Amino acid sequence: WQLSQASGLRYRFLRYSKPKVNLRLGAVVLLAGSAERFQAKPKALLENQQGSILRRTVTALLSVGVDRVCLVHGRHAGALVPAIDGLNVEHIQNPEPELGQARSQQLGLAHLGHDMDGYLVCLGDQPLIHQEDLRRLICAFRKRQPGKEMVYPVQHTQVGNSDALGDIDSQAPAPGNPVILSAELRHWFVAQSPPVLGKNWREGNAHRVAAFPTTRPGFFIDIDSPEDLASFNASQKPENRLAMPLRYNFQRSAAA
Repeated sequence: WQLSQASGLRYRFLRYSKPKVNLRLGAVVLLAGSAERFQAKPKALLENQQGSILRRTVTALLSVGVDRVCLVHGRHAGALVPAIDGLNVEHIQNPEPELGQARSQQLGLAHLGHDMDGYLVCLGDQPLIHQEDLRRLICAFRKRQPGKEMVYPVQHTQVGNSDALGDIDSQAPAPGNPVILSAELRHWFVAQSPPVLGKNWREGNAHRVAAFPTTRPGFFIDIDSPEDLASFNASQKPENRLAMPLRYNFQRSAAA
């Protein structure tokens, strides 16, 4: 009896403690936009008591085990690079930011190389992205069916069915960010001339895309304009409200 009990305990330990196969992941954070709708200010610098959007985004990526994080900069690099001092990230410059997000995405994916299992493409203006959001998205990517080259979040209001992968359809809710690409799809994006937006590829390849339904708001809230910022702050507690750092406003005034 003692032997069989010990064997049973050992069996359960081995069964539930077996490690999962690790994914090697890279992430591109798109920061080269001109932010014309936001008075040409770098939205990623918006901060609250927990820090800037950019620093919290990068910290979340690193905390879930992303191996390499590449930041693609435009005209605001001088203000953004100091905001993530001390974090293990890589910086590249987009010399053609006027070509838009597609070019920044292409440059970032090319920089990360071909030896990753998956590639996250992230924005720099999503104030509620949390490490738990990224963990769930990565789990969805891990569980995707063969032939699915992109996993992206969609807003789902029925909690009982959330976090279950599915195909997209014509009635699918608006997509969120970030998305994860397979190594094969990363190679395709890097090779395109002119560069192609992920949205355009997704809309033309529905059978190769897995939608990740979720109720988590971090995937769907971004700050594009002063009106967006005012609306966001009106819904938040004082300690979570965002503002441009005083040091940036001072430096900008001094340079004028």
